[in-house]
Amino acid sequence: MDAAPNKTAADPGPLHAPVYSARIECPLCHEAERQILVRPRRTRPLRIEGDLFRWIPVWSGSRPADFGLDLRPLDLGLLACTACGFTESQETYRTFQQGSYPNSRTLVQFLIHKGAVHYEPLKTLAEAVRAGAADPGSRLALHLMAVAVQLLPPPEIRDEQRIGLMAHRLARFYTDRLLYGGPCWDAPDSVSLPATSPLASTLDEPIRRFEGLRGSWPKIPLGYDGALDLASHGYGRAAARGFAGKTPLRRLELDFARLQVVSETRDMEKLRALLMGILTQSRSLLEALRKEASLPASSLEGLDALRKLEDQIQRLRTMERKSSEALQTLASDARGGA
Repeated sequence: MDAAPNKTAADPGPLHAPVYSARIECPLCHEAERQILVRPRRTRPLRIEGDLFRWIPVWSGSRPADFGLDLRPLDLGLLACTACGFTESQETYRTFQQGSYPNSRTLVQFLIHKGAVHYEPLKTLAEAVRAGAADPGSRLALHLMAVAVQLLPPPEIRDEQRIGLMAHRLARFYTDRLLYGGPCWDAPDSVSLPATSPLASTLDEPIRRFEGLRGSWPKIPLGYDGALDLASHGYGRAAARGFAGKTPLRRLELDFARLQVVSETRDMEKLRALLMGILTQSRSLLEALRKEASLPASSLEGLDALRKLEDQIQRLRTMERKSSEALQTLASDARGGA
């Protein structure tokens, strides 16, 4: 039977604050811990100039005078149970249903029955999350935990799409601290990356400390390039192997996630090929969904089905527009460099 959506005991705090704390029950072991959560509507994207798709979240609006935590949006958005080690995105953790989560039974075996959190690398990472609360080292440990949990199953049954997602999130965390390091309040709409990030040194000590985990995790991604490489391989294997709940739209969304990683690797030939494939497939699928949406509501099993179709069409339109704009930018850059 599927687990019920996760129960929380929230301490909402000031409504104007971008974060709040809540005591949240782990969906796997059912232990409750107080966590720091981000209000998604209090963030906005900050575009990195010169990159087609790279961006980092910053806080929207001005910093409240009584907001004392030195937290950046990418420090948050993940929740970890330090009792069993399960780590996921804030949204997935709170709405987790075992029957619809890929590899849930396998993760229960490793985290609950085998107690993986009592062994390296999860042991050290969970201790860092538990002890650090809001310091940069605990935030890095949180992101590494999210990747490490997905790497627990044997390679042949891993959820490669989830590995790609968590590794890409880790790469963005590194982008924010190691490459950008600028203001996350009252930030402009776009920025150029500085020669040196003023926040890079905040991860020096944690990275040195977690280097000691290479005995249990030889390829631990302790830098932007390593995280991006893991994300690229994860998404690539997911696309080649297939994944649970695969539909034409979900396949397109996976390709779009791969696209963002490829754009950061600067492989322009591969990027152009992916863009053209996404554009062709999105237009074909859009046409099919529009025809389906034009059928009588009685043929679509009611208004709920129609709303789902309209949501899918909107997502496809967004991918089509962004892909088309990116192709135009690539063509313009090629003419300019000729």
